Amino acid sequence: MNDERPKTVPRIRIISIPPGEAPLWAREKWVGLTLPVTSSSRGPGPFTTTTFDFVTGPAPATLAQFEAGIRGKPKFMSGFHVKTQTALEILETDSPEAAEWWRDQIAHTTTPTNFLLFDKDCCAIVV
Repeated sequence: MNDERPKTVPRIRIISIPPGEAPLWAREKWVGLTLPVTSSSRGPGPFTTTTFDFVTGPAPATLAQFEAGIRGKPKFMSGFHVKTQTALEILETDSPEAAEWWRDQIAHTTTPTNFLLFDKDCCAIVV
C-alpha cells in the first residue's frame, strides 16, 4: 500500500544558548527559534559527528581541515543538522543584525549544500 501523506520535516526548537566561538549575543539570538532539521542517510539526528570551530578552525572541505583531522584537532559533537541558508533566513526574521553577523563570519558555509550543527543539549524536538 502506498502512503501518499505528505512527509513532515522534523524540526527542533532552540531552548538554550548553543555553545561555540561566536559572541554570546549572536548565539543568544537562536534561542526560541524553530528550525527544520536536515535529514541525512542516518536520519534527522541527533547524531555524533566531527566538527571544527568556525573562527579558529580550518575552512571546510580543504586540505587544512583534512590535516587538522589527522592531527586530532576536530571535536566530536552530537546534534542536529540545519541547512545554513534556511537557519539564517529564520534568524533574520527575528534578528537581522545577528543574521548579518553570522553571514559575515561563515560566508564560506552559506551554500545550499552546507549546514549548521546545533548541539543536542540546546535543542528540543518539535512534534
